[in-house]
Amino acid sequence: IGEPEAGRRRLFAVGDLEEPPLLVTAPPLEYPPHLRIAGVRGHALTEFVVDSAGRVEAGSVKVLAVTHPGFLRAVRDVIRHSRYTPGRIRGTAVWTLVGERLLFSLPGGRRGGSVTVREPLSGRRFLQCLGPNVPAQAC
Repeated sequence: IGEPEAGRRRLFAVGDLEEPPLLVTAPPLEYPPHLRIAGVRGHALTEFVVDSAGRVEAGSVKVLAVTHPGFLRAVRDVIRHSRYTPGRIRGTAVWTLVGERLLFSLPGGRRGGSVTVREPLSGRRFLQCLGPNVPAQAC
């Protein structure tokens, strides 16, 4: 994404890597109970940095778009506590800017089970999902 400033590490986009970061472990993405009971479905688009050890860099988590503010805490919490394999170029672990979509759905209705999904996004697909009024199924 550019040359680093003095004392900073170089940050790479997922498309520049030979091996992108892969999710290894994460706490469950919790569906906020008040939104599940109200039948509110939605999604969030996020951006964050995975360091060369596979940790999410503190303070790098950005929620770029969210369909309901009630999802914000769950989204930020799950990303901050996730671990990844680091992105790699020529076998070397590098710092990577990652985009992810988190989906909250209720296939069984309010009283049924809830489903939460995490999907990596990059390139054109990521930019398309940032458009105004983009439905969750379009991303």
